[in-house]
Amino acid sequence: MMVPDLKTNNINNNNNNDDGRSEGVADYQVYGFYTSCSFKVYFMFEELNIPYQTCLVNIRVGEHFKGEFAEMSPNNKIPMLIDNTYSDSEPLKIFESGAIILYLAEKYQKFLPPLSKPKERCQVQQWLAWQISEMQPTLTSYVHYFMMAPEPLAFGMEKAEQDLHKILKVLDKRLDDGRKYICNEFSIADIACFGFGCYFNLNVFKGWNKYENVVRWVNTMSSRPAISKLLPIVEQTLRIRKLKRLDNQELVL
Repeated sequence: MMVPDLKTNNINNNNNNDDGRSEGVADYQVYGFYTSCSFKVYFMFEELNIPYQTCLVNIRVGEHFKGEFAEMSPNNKIPMLIDNTYSDSEPLKIFESGAIILYLAEKYQKFLPPLSKPKERCQVQQWLAWQISEMQPTLTSYVHYFMMAPEPLAFGMEKAEQDLHKILKVLDKRLDDGRKYICNEFSIADIACFGFGCYFNLNVFKGWNKYENVVRWVNTMSSRPAISKLLPIVEQTLRIRKLKRLDNQELVL
């Protein structure tokens, strides 16, 4: 299993490539960093049990605007997936984390109901869309105003906190009937939401644990073997940053 390495971009891949590609090039290369969107893709590969190579792009020093990655990415954002499994054509390059996990789900027919189950499939697609359009920007805004802004901005912090609880209420209500996962069966909707959900237990989002159904879901996701192996990396990379909350100057971890 290929997991993100904290010290090097070079992760050896033991795949034997006999399709004419250069020796040592992995079937799948994930250009990412230690961000919620990157972890979505890492979680997906771990759940699929497919080897992948992580190519770290340090966005904190602007590497996403330089060199090879800047040439490949149309929007200079991580993550990006390079699929080298097509022997008869150029590698497939996919940007946007939601598009990446949807592509992999369809390619391997995992974690997304088939076309023969349109209602179930539509449910997963809706909650994936909700994560992309609602949950992700809301929680990103919260992190900005409470931990990343140059100085405390009362209006921004108040709005971010209100929006956080709106999102948590939506997710909590969805899980209110005791369902284990967002769409009953484990799916890419859960993987997408856990990109930020993996930070819930790490004191990033205050007050989240009053939503009992969300707590139950987070614990369920955290106990999955494929996901749990990456959680120490999530925690370690958060500790390294030594983020302080702007509302009380306390360290997040």
